[in-house]
Amino acid sequence: MLSLFQSLFLLALASVSTAQSISSQCTAALTGLVTDSDVNACLTPSPLLPIFTSPNNSVITPVDNWLKSLCAAGSCSNSTLAKIVTTVTSGCSKEIASFGIQSVNVADLTQTVQQAYPYVREAVCLKDTSNNTNCVTEGLTNIQTATGVTLNVNELGALVSGGYGNITLPSNVVCTNCVKAAYNILESADPTLIPKATVQADCGASFVDGNNPTGIVQTASNSTSSKSGNSGSRALPSNGATGLSALLLTFGAFALLA
Repeated sequence: MLSLFQSLFLLALASVSTAQSISSQCTAALTGLVTDSDVNACLTPSPLLPIFTSPNNSVITPVDNWLKSLCAAGSCSNSTLAKIVTTVTSGCSKEIASFGIQSVNVADLTQTVQQAYPYVREAVCLKDTSNNTNCVTEGLTNIQTATGVTLNVNELGALVSGGYGNITLPSNVVCTNCVKAAYNILESADPTLIPKATVQADCGASFVDGNNPTGIVQTASNSTSSKSGNSGSRALPSNGATGLSALLLTFGAFALLA
């Protein structure tokens, strides 16, 4: 069974690739979010429009443009995040159920999203100064090169849902400085999220030593866009506060869902 976050991501892909894939109620809910002023202020979705108009093209360039805009904008408030969760879970309940999730505790999910959002936002706003490239962009480009598959919305959805289960990404794709910096951030949020033993087996002991690699910088704005509430923002620590292929694909997932 897919996780709720995977399901929401695939739902977002479905809404991009074909309007017939989702109900009119869900379409209306998602459209309402896109046109909401608070959501626009912190998620700045307009750079993603080329994905809608050219769904067969690679998502990399529009995602890169969008992340530059997103990271420069203020963070979403807790009230805006709650609005997003409530709107999607109520308007798209049938679509969520189609992924094997029959019930959603909205209050618990809202709290989880509010707690996770600052960390995930930081992870997707990392930049590699060696090539002046956003880490998500770098990761998606590496995946596209390694697989030889154009990462349009359908192909990215297949990767996230496990449709390419036989593909093993090489270490030079999953064990990069960008991924290590993101791992440190997410590990500080929840040490159980990605088993350290698995990461060490894939990338070696130095990858889980808690030290952030040189050349990776944080670009997330510290300001807040929305008027009420504040989801908060942490500075990238100098050391880590305490299945990397999945982590890398999570970058891509946030880049179309966040």
